[in-house]
Order: sequence, then C-alpha cells, then structure tokens
Amino acid sequence: MFAVLITAIGFPFCFLIFKKVDDRGFAFSKLIVILFLSYSSWLIGHLNLYIFPSILIIFIAICLVSLIIYKQRGREISKFFKKYKKLLIFEESIFWIFFFVFLFIRFGNPDLWHPVMGGEKPMDFAFLNAIVRSTTLPPYDPWFSGHTINYYYFGQFITATIVKLIQIPSTIFYNLFLAYLFGQAACGALSLVWSQTKSKIFSIFGSLLLIVAGNLGQIAVIKAFFTNYVPINGWYWTATRIMPNNEINEFPFFTYLYADLHSHLIALPIGLFLIAFVLEIFISIKESATKNILSTIGVLSVVLGILRITNIWDYPTFLLFSTTIIILSTLLYFKAKMFKKIIFAGMFSLIIFIGSTISVLPFILSYKTGTLGISFYQGPQTRISDYLIIHGQFLTIITIFLLLFLNFKKLIHLHKSIKLSFYILCLGSAILLFAHLSFLSFLLFLLALTISVAFTNSDKLLSVLFICFAFFLTSIPDIIDLRLGLGRMNTVFKFYFQAWLFFALGSSILTFHIFKKIKTKKLLFILTFIVIGIFFVAALTYPLTSSIAKINDKMGSNRKPTLDGTDYMKSSAYFDNNHAISLIYDFDAINWINKNIKGNPVILEANTPIYRWGNRISVYTGLPTVLGWDWHEIAHRQYMTPDQIQIRANHIREIYTSYNFETTKNFLMLYNVSYIYLGELEKAYYDTSGFERVVNNNVSYFQKAYISPNVIIYKFLDGKYY
Repeated sequence: MFAVLITAIGFPFCFLIFKKVDDRGFAFSKLIVILFLSYSSWLIGHLNLYIFPSILIIFIAICLVSLIIYKQRGREISKFFKKYKKLLIFEESIFWIFFFVFLFIRFGNPDLWHPVMGGEKPMDFAFLNAIVRSTTLPPYDPWFSGHTINYYYFGQFITATIVKLIQIPSTIFYNLFLAYLFGQAACGALSLVWSQTKSKIFSIFGSLLLIVAGNLGQIAVIKAFFTNYVPINGWYWTATRIMPNNEINEFPFFTYLYADLHSHLIALPIGLFLIAFVLEIFISIKESATKNILSTIGVLSVVLGILRITNIWDYPTFLLFSTTIIILSTLLYFKAKMFKKIIFAGMFSLIIFIGSTISVLPFILSYKTGTLGISFYQGPQTRISDYLIIHGQFLTIITIFLLLFLNFKKLIHLHKSIKLSFYILCLGSAILLFAHLSFLSFLLFLLALTISVAFTNSDKLLSVLFICFAFFLTSIPDIIDLRLGLGRMNTVFKFYFQAWLFFALGSSILTFHIFKKIKTKKLLFILTFIVIGIFFVAALTYPLTSSIAKINDKMGSNRKPTLDGTDYMKSSAYFDNNHAISLIYDFDAINWINKNIKGNPVILEANTPIYRWGNRISVYTGLPTVLGWDWHEIAHRQYMTPDQIQIRANHIREIYTSYNFETTKNFLMLYNVSYIYLGELEKAYYDTSGFERVVNNNVSYFQKAYISPNVIIYKFLDGKYY
C-alpha cells in the first residue's frame, strides 16, 4: 500500500520536472518521494529533530504539495494519463513483476547472517538499526562507541527513515526494501530505454540486461557441474571472481541476490534517476526548449549530492557523466555563438558541482578520510579473455553495431578536429600495443571506433556515449591505483559495476537500432537474432541457476518461508572457537533489549574475527558497542592508525577476563558502558571467570537486567549514556 501511495504522491513532482520524456518521469514517482522525505529528514536531523513526528510532518507536507500540483495541473495531468495510460500501466506492471520475483527469492532465504556466506549484512543492518535509534545526526557508530558513523551512510539512512515512518520491523523491512530497489532499478532502466526506442520489447531487454543478466562466467560453472563437483555457494559466487588476483567483478543481479544492503546497491536506482535528469536536459537543449533548464539542473545537482553521500564512489563518475553530456549537448545544439556556448556549458557545469557540494555540506564537514594515495597502476593487466567473459554479452552487441554502422566515408567528411581525434586514438592504441599494454590498446581501439560511429550517426549519439563511458570506466583499474580504495580489488569492483549500468543501457538501445536497420534483410536478421540470443541466454543462465542455490544456502532446515531476517536464530546452532552456540538464547535476549532498552546506551559484547557471530547484539539492536568488526572500522577510519582501533579489542578482553575490579571498572567507565552482555559466545572467546568473580564481589555495581539459561545482561550502575 505504501508503494502505491507514494506513486500517486510522487508523480506530480515528476510531471513538473520531466517535460521531454514520454512517461514524464512516472517510473521514478516512488523514488522521488523517498528521496524528498529522506533528504528533508536528513537536513533537519542535524538540528536534533530526527524523530517520528518530524518525519511524519515532512511526509504530510510532501502530500499537501502534491495535492496542490494536482489541483493546479489537474487537467494537464488527466490529459496525459488518457494519452499514455498503456505506457504507465506497462511501467508499473514491470515494477511489480520484478518486485514480486525478487521478494520470492528473499522469501525463500531472508537470513541476515550466515557463518560462511553471510557477507556484510551485519554492518548494513547495524547501521540501519543504529540510525533508527538515533535522534541526531550524524548518527552514532554502533561499532565504535563514542563516535559517529564515518561512512557514506545515506542509503541506510533512507531505509531507516521509512522504517521510522511506517513502523515495520527492520528485520522484515530490510528484505522488502531490497525487493523495492530491485523493482525500481528494473523500472528505471525500462523508462530510459523506452525514451530512446519507443519499444516495449527493447525496454524490457534493457531491464533484463541491467538487473537480471549475469556474465558469461556461469557457463564454466555449469560445465564443471557435469564433470566435477560444484559447491552450493559456487553457483552464485564463482562468476564474480573471474580475474586471478582477488579482483571483485560484481554485477547487479549478484549484488541483489547476495543481499548486502550496501551503498552501491542502494545507489543504482538513484544513478538511473540521475541519468533521467541528464536525458531531460539533453533533449531540452537539442530541441531548444531551455525555458526551465536552470531549475532542472538545480534539482539534478541535489540528486547528485544525494548520490554522493549514498555511494561516494559514484560521485566522480556521475559528475563527469552529467557535465560531459551537458557540455557536449550545449556545444552541439545550443543556438548561440561558440563563445556563448562555452560560457553556458561552463555555467551549467559549475552549478552542478557547486549544487552537489552545498546540498550535502553537513556530510562533507563531518566526514573524515585518510590520504587518497593515488598512483599509476603497475600490477598485472586485465586479461582480454577475462574482459570478454565479464562483458561478452555487451561486446557482442557493440561489435555487430559497429559492423553495421561504421562508415569511414562519412568520417572523412566530418570536421577536422573529429577526424584528428579518431586518428590520435588509433595511434594511441598502436603505441599501447607495442608497449605490451594489450588490454588498454584493445579498449582504446574500441573507443576510437565507437566515437567515430557517434559522430557519423548523430541520432545515436547518446546511446553510443553510454558505451564510450563504459569503456572509459573499465580502463580505470588498469591506469590508476587507489591505496585508500583498497587497491585493484576495489577499483575493479567499483568501476566495473558502474560500467555495467552504462553497458546495459547503451547495448539495449543499440540492439534496437541494429534490428531496425536489418528488419528487411531476413537472413541477416535471423543470423543476428541467433547470435545475440545465444549470448543473452548464456547471460541468463546465471540468474536461473544462482537463485536456486542462494535460496537453499541458508541456516537450518525445514524452515517455513518468511521475510523475517532473524527467523534462522530460532532453530540454528553455530560452532565457533570449539564451542557449540545455540542462537535461540541470543534471539530471545535481542528481542528483550529491543523492547526494554531505550535510547542508545553502550553495551559490551564479544569481539571476534570478522564475518563470525561476534557483535550480534549491536547488529540486531543498533546499540553501540566498544568495537565491532575491526577491519571495517579500520577501513572507515583511515585517519586513525590501526593500533588506535585494535586497542579496544584488548580492552574488551581485559574486561571479560580480569580478576581486578579497578581494571574492569576503569575500562567500563572509559567507554561509558551501561550494559555488559554475557552469553555463550563471550564464554567461547574469553575465560569469563574473572569477570564473573568481579561481579559477584561487587554486587552494588552490577545489576542483573536480564537472565536466561545461557545469557545474562548486567547493568553497570556507574555506566553513563553518551
């Protein structure tokens, strides 16, 4: 019901902003309300007003403004609905189909942790629950008590804001929101492709390429299944580790299937929304309809700012993409002398950069980082064979397109600067080849050919630029190295994921142009359809096989389907550090904490190696603990030395093992600890007899707040809330 409501609320805003795309931004109606609500709540949250009444007032205000727009533009909107009713129903249907398909997957395996393949859901869920408990911003860090989250957390903030508004338990909403984001990404891609093709078939193809298709690596997994043994996690994991040096080559379907509520997952639909703004501006400039262009660019800059604090890796990419397209469209189509064109292009770019900075200034002022550590990459190059496996389904379409549309005769008659650029790129490709940089040479040559097509087929300029941008993004890991970004492992991960979006959009539009050109040539049409179809079906083997494996790779057996991400605790046991741990006792204690402990007092719990059951209390309650997963805190706080973070792990051990009351008391007071959790995990990792003796000898300092057969929660009576 909430999704239906915000669709109706959001469309008038999209109707005002998007004037040049056929659906008037209808596909993004839900998202625009969610962003308005979250961004407004984020701004007032810095005034210590991140509370339910404030969020409700903002939501009501958005509803009222929507009604005013309906009242003022009612006839125009009604006329639009009558004209494009079939298109809007089609888009909405696609959203709900993708939503329910993915909800079915999460219904089969909703778990928010797994001892082997659980991923980083604990971090995402800890942040989510901590933000729900927060009333001020920046939100406190549940894994580093006494400090605020030093991470681009806005994606989790969006989730927490909706949880606060509609009061659905976060353990359920986590999975609902994943399904929403999946459906929103599919619908957003469909809208963008439709705007360029006016074809339902190719629009669906675009959605499938972006959010459903995998890479060609799954073929090797299927082959191994018939000749060898494939572990259950190999069905969904192997295709994301194609390269030999620990690089991560994620793609959207894996990201959603693996279900870590990470920044890049949440940012994907927002990135599509941003492209819709760029498309609107591009068409407006091309058609000389620039009356409201400054206001559109202003809103675009705020959305870009939101994207910046959702996934900071996306900011430079989408800033560059937005400014490139707007500058190019201004220089090519803006009706003015060249000097004026340059002035306007520069002004538009400046507005985008300044607006995207000012709009998120509270985050920029509070976010601390270490040295970027940028340098030229000097390690092993990407193997062309690996690149073909990862992006082969796109490269097949691009190759066919180039063969059909490459026209050297037209190129010769183009402006000298364009011809010179083409020759320089080709020369650069040859130089790189002689320098034994075969992969970069391969990419540069493809880029040269693609650009030549862009300028000899102006009606295909935008779709070809998507492809050019994808080539550019995939070249970055072989050119630069970022120490702060954890090196090539992460540069491949981040930039290849972004490139997938541009490859998918561009390739689906190019496919439309391919079949449009050869529709009267039956034999060529059939052969092309077969070739593209083979690669597309190969790409679809990933979702078809990986989904079944992921549903079955969960804790416990004979469990009923549910959307509750904590359901696995009721019937699961876990073996760690030579101890068997029954999760039901932690489950009961977590429920008690969530019902009875208000605010955000510090709770002490065991610190274990990452990806294990450690820090489960801070994860599922959002209460701050002394130290969570240490590697994550080291990564988030590179302005600190690792020793400054690791010392907390030593202090936790001291508290649980020391026989000295003063030592225990001093450390508890140092971190403002109010509660101490003593469960099976703490006893598995520490000899807690020292702490238990301290408690028994100093009963006036320790009160038993909760008791069960395997869990005791002590309240430290000198503990203070921070």
